[in-house]
Amino acid sequence: MNTKNIGRNDPCPCGSGKKYKQCCQTKQNTVNEAAKNRLLESIPDLLIQARQASNRKEYPIAEELYQRILTINPKHVLSLSNMALLKSEQNQPDLGLTYLEKAIKIEPSSERHYNIARLLINLEKNDLAVWHLKKAISLNPGDYVSYNTLGFLCCESNNFKDGLTYFHKSLELNPDYYMASHNLALYLLKQGKYKESAYYYKQAITLNPLSTKIRQSYLYSLSFDSTVPAEYYLQNAKELEKILTKDIVTYQHIVKNSSQKLNIGFVSGDLRTHVVSYFLEGVLNSITSSSLKLFAYSTHSPKEDKTTERLRNLFDKWLDISTMTSVSAAQAIYNDNIHILIDLGGHTANNGLSTFAYKPAPIQVTWLGYWASTGLSFIDYFMADSIGLTKDKHHYFSEKIYYLPKTRLCFTHPSDDIAPDVNILPALKNGYITFGCLQNLSKVNDESLQRWSQIIKNCPNSKLMFKSPQLKDALTKLELIERLATFGIHEEQLLLEASGSYKEYFHSYHKVDFVLDTFPYPGGTTTCEALWMGVPTLTLVGETVLQRQGYSMLYNAGLDDWVCFDDNEYIKKAIDFAHNVPYLASLRRSLREQVKSSPLMDSARFAKHLEEALTDMWQRHTAAAEL
Repeated sequence: MNTKNIGRNDPCPCGSGKKYKQCCQTKQNTVNEAAKNRLLESIPDLLIQARQASNRKEYPIAEELYQRILTINPKHVLSLSNMALLKSEQNQPDLGLTYLEKAIKIEPSSERHYNIARLLINLEKNDLAVWHLKKAISLNPGDYVSYNTLGFLCCESNNFKDGLTYFHKSLELNPDYYMASHNLALYLLKQGKYKESAYYYKQAITLNPLSTKIRQSYLYSLSFDSTVPAEYYLQNAKELEKILTKDIVTYQHIVKNSSQKLNIGFVSGDLRTHVVSYFLEGVLNSITSSSLKLFAYSTHSPKEDKTTERLRNLFDKWLDISTMTSVSAAQAIYNDNIHILIDLGGHTANNGLSTFAYKPAPIQVTWLGYWASTGLSFIDYFMADSIGLTKDKHHYFSEKIYYLPKTRLCFTHPSDDIAPDVNILPALKNGYITFGCLQNLSKVNDESLQRWSQIIKNCPNSKLMFKSPQLKDALTKLELIERLATFGIHEEQLLLEASGSYKEYFHSYHKVDFVLDTFPYPGGTTTCEALWMGVPTLTLVGETVLQRQGYSMLYNAGLDDWVCFDDNEYIKKAIDFAHNVPYLASLRRSLREQVKSSPLMDSARFAKHLEEALTDMWQRHTAAAEL
């Protein structure tokens, strides 16, 4: 029966004699209403199924279920919100934002403003994220989660004062909120306040003892403190390992010494413009051996950039495992028949150590991105150099130490379009020495300032230049000036610059005669960049791999005269160098060529040493398996 052109008051075509609206239309409406009700009644079950699929990381299934719900009810706020979170999990924050904006128009809430803020942070729209967080708090003054995230954004913009206040407010509202404790610890550490940081890390662990992220952050913090006993560090690592390995089954490997290529896997969350890539790219470019096949496993994809594109071309295979479970990632690595799997992150952010716990490769190594032991029994080797790690410190490591011939790090020098030519020594034109510190200000502690103040007092008319991202903030700049004044270093003696582009950063070295290194967290990348610009760094040596990093770099660059073993030597050498302008001018002219051919930047030589090391590891392993 075709009812398309029948009016409501027309006779019903069924022949009943009644008007259409009183007969078949009413029946049809009843049927449609019943069908609609059945669909609406199916939503709770569909919602449960979608959540379960999402928890299993079966994202396509979850998305299909949520879309079915939204077809039934386009204004189903919970499904719109969950679709947003689903897209976020799949590294698609822009799509997630679209769903949340629809949801918040229908039903504004503190939680939805918070979730929008999280997506905006992923999209690097932090100012707008701050607005939504404050809106969330206005709707719910007890929103301790939004206070915590506000603290994070403040600290990331180098406003530590407000940031720490927000973290404390979050804990005041909910003393059991472990993330606020964790973030307090993290940003106290970034200011060099190791003891205070440790207190809040321990508090966070007490509140959430099964969190591997918090435990790894705590281990990271302990690696900065040379007073921490080896036993304490390793015991904390063992507690982490218990969680990582609970109820898992590790892979078994049949080892054969064959003539096939060695499959070498690199696991990292830093395959982008990052300090790790500065020490990796040149080495990979220089690996010419036909005996190695290189695999990349990226644990953090949202930050891919031009460096990622270049690195991608240096691997035989590239796999993004950032959205995989640890067990799925381990299976993928095992399927690739990796012989040696290399961790490039240690306990730093976005690492893949939970995947290593399954032992997907017969040999597992940590190198480059971390300066201490992982403390984990499933990591076989730590690659070091003899200057950075002396034999009397082996008890700090659970791994076997494999010594590379010269250095554990080889810097990829910047291209000509980024770094300008070396200029003449600024002091020749200025008539005074300019000391430099182009580090993150969190590395600048009171002990360093005390040394620097003594140096400056003994070098009349000298200046001290700071260049740091924190100096974009006017309050931070003022606080630094006031802080330096307490050490007798006055504003007229300062050059203060905020960080700009990478290219502009290199031009800043044209203003510096030599760099005063920080301690106990010395420069790494900045030391190498300074050397490339003809600017030596005066460093102080400590006990740990991290604290001896400057020593290793300068020694391998042929600048062992710029290495100091105590405060008195550091202060004396700085003053002596500052009064020897002809020596500084001569060194500046020759330094780039000197470091270019040194072990610190000779990537071809380092690549050869790395290939030999990996081959030797495999030969040792196969020989042991044959016994």
